[in-house]
Amino acid sequence: MDLMIDVTTLANALTEFSCSQCIAICAVLVPLTFLPTCLTIALVGLARPAVQVRRSATLAIFAAGLMLLHVGIWFLVNVVMAPTYILLVLAITCSLINGWAIGHPRSLERAIRSVLKGLVWAGSVSRSATNRLHKA
Repeated sequence: MDLMIDVTTLANALTEFSCSQCIAICAVLVPLTFLPTCLTIALVGLARPAVQVRRSATLAIFAAGLMLLHVGIWFLVNVVMAPTYILLVLAITCSLINGWAIGHPRSLERAIRSVLKGLVWAGSVSRSATNRLHKA
């Protein structure tokens, strides 16, 4: 019975903290999730050693897990607004990308290179169209 009271007390304290410190929690967790995910993508794209990729991805997954806990608390207390869904999508997307980087880095590297080739091609098409407009 004591364990049940302790778990309930912990859950109540966590809920209260999450509700009262939402702005501060999000101000820390959003960059702590997003920036290491960007770093993971860069490390995979540059074919850096797996240990570097795993470190970055692990940090991002941990932060995304904390964000999912925070968002889950908001769902439990029935405070559901657009930012709740935005944070949920961010956490899930970052977790999937980092999981992909850990599990199948070569296929992620190929995907990154394909996206970059597409961006370079789109940029060259845009520049050539702009040049034609200026010559006319």
